[in-house]
Amino acid sequence: MIINCFKKELGEEFVSDHEHNTLAYSTDASQVKGNTNLIAWPGSAKDIHNIILFVKRNKQNHSF
Repeated sequence: MIINCFKKELGEEFVSDHEHNTLAYSTDASQVKGNTNLIAWPGSAKDIHNIILFVKRNKQNHSF
């Protein structure tokens, strides 16, 4: 499961799929409603880099 990969990489406290978090992050300043299944709070540039690499490697296997 994708969330487990992110939890392993970033730490469990920095990843969530809880509804209260996904709802809070499903819009931006434009107020356009999106569909958010997973929230990650990267703590460093290295975390961001690793997230981007993960998505690039796995985008053919999943719908992001």
